[in-house]
Amino acid sequence: MNNTGTMKNLIGFVNGTTGDADLTLALIIKYKNGRESDMLYASRMGTRIISGILIPDGATVYLVTGAIKNVSEQYRLTFDVGDASDF
Repeated sequence: MNNTGTMKNLIGFVNGTTGDADLTLALIIKYKNGRESDMLYASRMGTRIISGILIPDGATVYLVTGAIKNVSEQYRLTFDVGDASDF
C-alpha cells in the first residue's frame, strides 16, 4: 500500500531460470476509493517488464505471475518503487 502521501512510480519484472514455462507478469491496482483496475499484463518481449506505473497515495498494488506452459520452473520476481518525480 502506498501510504507515503505522494505519488509513486513502480517497475517490476519476472525472469525464469530456464524459460520453459513462458512466464507472465501482471498487476492490479486497488484505489483507496475501493475501485480496482483491470489486470494489466507486461509485454511479451523476452523478460516480462512492467514500468512507468504511477501509484497514487492510498492505492495498493498486486503483482501476479503465472506460466503459460504447464511446467515447473523457478523464477525471480523483482520490483522497485520510487518517487514519481524521478519518472
